Amino acid sequence: MIRTYVSCEEIASLKGEPGRSTRLRFLGGGRVGDDELRVHGMPLVVVGETYYLFVRGNNRAFCPLVRVNHGLYNVLRDEAGVEHIYRDGGVILRSKEEVELPMVAASNLPAFIRMQKGMTATQFEREIRGEMTN
Repeated sequence: MIRTYVSCEEIASLKGEPGRSTRLRFLGGGRVGDDELRVHGMPLVVVGETYYLFVRGNNRAFCPLVRVNHGLYNVLRDEAGVEHIYRDGGVILRSKEEVELPMVAASNLPAFIRMQKGMTATQFEREIRGEMTN
């Protein structure tokens, strides 16, 4: 079986105690000899990027993220250094309610939506923590 392992470091947990680092196992994502396995819709994790990951079923499920790509949120800094949250596919997250919406590639959105500012990382954390206490 072809699998990709992603090591996560500098972890700050919103819930649970993950330890100083953790290793996530994803089905596919690479090539071994002449064999290749790609899983359609599997989120891509880029080395050196910052993410919020919602993990469940690591080493048991084909994808360790909750609802596959709904469990990955990229953190990118704008020109002022403010961190904003993006969904898998590059779509900026404007509210926590958008988490439940179907995934759409940023290239499929009108330009005026792609240019909007979304939730900051601070807002995102506050909203997620609020949901966990309800």
